[in-house]
Amino acid sequence: MAATLRTDSAMNTFANISQGMGLHGIIAVIALYLRLVPNLHNSLNPNDPDGNGGIKKLGDALWFFGMLIGAVAILISVYMFGVRWVFIYKPYVQIVFLFWVAFPYIVAISVVLIPGLAVRRQVSYYKDDKKTQLKKEIARIYASYKQFADKEDEAIATEKKELSEKLNRIQDELQRLKCMRSSHIDR
Repeated sequence: MAATLRTDSAMNTFANISQGMGLHGIIAVIALYLRLVPNLHNSLNPNDPDGNGGIKKLGDALWFFGMLIGAVAILISVYMFGVRWVFIYKPYVQIVFLFWVAFPYIVAISVVLIPGLAVRRQVSYYKDDKKTQLKKEIARIYASYKQFADKEDEAIATEKKELSEKLNRIQDELQRLKCMRSSHIDR
């Protein structure tokens, strides 16, 4: 009899722990993103063909996770509307019912939105810093155009050609920065 009680107690403990594992997993994913986002600027690449600076796979994973949670929310809603609620006329039961119907949808949206807004902020900081650096480089190039007074014509033509190529490269980079989406929630 004592062995049966210990087994039942262990099963109840396991059941109590496992019931919150889904929510703990969702919180862990959000916390992981929020923890990694401040270092995001080190891995961004405006030349990446995905249009997100190389972080599209991370955003796609969040969208998939959010849709998976949304599917579970639909299943929970169907179940909640299919169950006969004995005391549904009481206000606190109505509040509990609405909470259980709405909570999975709120979680599905937040798993995409919370990391998305954090990523958007960091990518915006990166884009602003990069634009500032490129504009300073453009200013230096224009300033170097004024230093041709005591050089030969052939040297001046060669330097102007090099400066023009640098300006074109910088303008292309500025255009790629402008076209780069700031996060996975930008479509």
